[in-house]
Amino acid sequence: MNFEITETMYEQDSELMERNVRNIAKMGYTFSLDDYGIGYSNVQRITKLPLKIIKIDKSLVDGINGQAGQSVLRNSVKMMKDVDKMVVVEGVETKPVLDQVQSMGVDFIQGYFFSKPIPKDDFLAFVKNGNADSEVAKA
Repeated sequence: MNFEITETMYEQDSELMERNVRNIAKMGYTFSLDDYGIGYSNVQRITKLPLKIIKIDKSLVDGINGQAGQSVLRNSVKMMKDVDKMVVVEGVETKPVLDQVQSMGVDFIQGYFFSKPIPKDDFLAFVKNGNADSEVAKA
């Protein structure tokens, strides 16, 4: 089981959050850090906490068409991989962005390119029907 925490929640009581994350991680559970790249992004936290996955926020992906945005995203992914974290990039909405993000070596990609958020029953039909063949994917 993987728990997802946000950096904003961590900032509310960092000592308590860190203690709880470490205790729960000792029980064999893993943690993801959501919303990396907005607000309270703290690189030290990435190496300090027992985080398995870092979810890079859509706001960093939105800048991918410019040189500076590409550089920030590429180097953020590289940094996370260099400290042995899995990386999810959120907010991928087009094929060109998908291609760029894939070339960066991320582990997972999330976004409207694949599907908008859908209700549970529609999701199950989407998976059962092989994704692209699903009525949900055609909508």
